Amino acid sequence: MAYVRGRVHLPINPKYAYNSDEIVERAMQTINLFYHFGDNFDVNRICIDIPATWEGLEACRLLEVHGIRTSATMAFNLPQAILAGLNGCTYVSPYIDGTKLHDKTRSPDDDTTYVLCHDIKKYYQERNIKTKVMPGFLTAADTVGKYSGIDNLVISSELLWELSTRTHIVLQKQFNKESQSGTDVGTVENPGPDLDMSVENRAKNLIQFANFDTRSGDASDKDNLVCADKVKQIVSSLCVFQGKLEEMVKHEVAELQAQ
Repeated sequence: MAYVRGRVHLPINPKYAYNSDEIVERAMQTINLFYHFGDNFDVNRICIDIPATWEGLEACRLLEVHGIRTSATMAFNLPQAILAGLNGCTYVSPYIDGTKLHDKTRSPDDDTTYVLCHDIKKYYQERNIKTKVMPGFLTAADTVGKYSGIDNLVISSELLWELSTRTHIVLQKQFNKESQSGTDVGTVENPGPDLDMSVENRAKNLIQFANFDTRSGDASDKDNLVCADKVKQIVSSLCVFQGKLEEMVKHEVAELQAQ
């Protein structure tokens, strides 16, 4: 940790994405581990990455109340970002469509995520919401300049290396202006269903949260991927990788114990 500057983002185990209590418990266990670094270590540097499911956003609210920094990841629409901001998340991470991350024939850095980031940034600024916008998994060097002016970026290690070899990158500072994409950003003024975290409205809001898509403004539009399905797909993929990682660790530990 002495060689890493700024915040360190640690993802929560994806199998807990739909369990608020487990997320909170695991996050607190993770933070407690860092107290072993000594009294001089600032645990505020640690940020827990949590999928922006309904349960995940509830967990973010509880953790932020206790001073634990959170990032709401897998954000695909404005309602998710609104809840992340209202719940005090330190970051919200709009995701490029997860299917594109595994399809090399498609450009992952498309205008969909860009316009969504603009909408979120504008919504936060107009309401003085402190949550920072941090789009995830940019993979094209030519796209980095397009996002200049955003709060933070998540980029691949390959892209980071490529950028280090470049002598010139065009920075457009688009996020301090209106969107240049030509897309109507009226969704900022009409973000969709009235979403709140009250227990009595949880069932109704959960249905709205899962089905409303701000790209169309129509909860019944069948042509748009449902936000909840996108999140579920990525969580499922991450659970597979998590399982493989756990098996690998168990194997290594068993070998060490056998020596």
